[in-house]
Amino acid sequence: MSRILLLLLAGLKFGKLFGTVGTMLIATGVYAIVFGWRYAVGIVAMLFVHEMGHYLAARQRGLHVGMPTFIPFVGAWIELKQRPHDAETEAYIGLAGPMLGTVGAIVAYFLAR
Repeated sequence: MSRILLLLLAGLKFGKLFGTVGTMLIATGVYAIVFGWRYAVGIVAMLFVHEMGHYLAARQRGLHVGMPTFIPFVGAWIELKQRPHDAETEAYIGLAGPMLGTVGAIVAYFLAR
């Protein structure tokens, strides 16, 4: 297991997408060990949906942002490479994650039924 983690961490330097996918795999693996694979996939997917809400809102407002990075038992984040222009833009970006996360939770609820 430790070799896989080292390979994933070493691969972070190979590209932006691998950083996101690699940290998603690490987070999924850690959650799977503790809670089981179904919970792990679900929580990482919901974190991804939430962070993509922030990402899409920031891109819509013309800001440069990085793809999500995941840390087990901490959460995830996107890196804003530019500061928001005003408080309204910052609020828009901040609220977009929970809004898209709510949509994702509703979809997950109906899929589970």
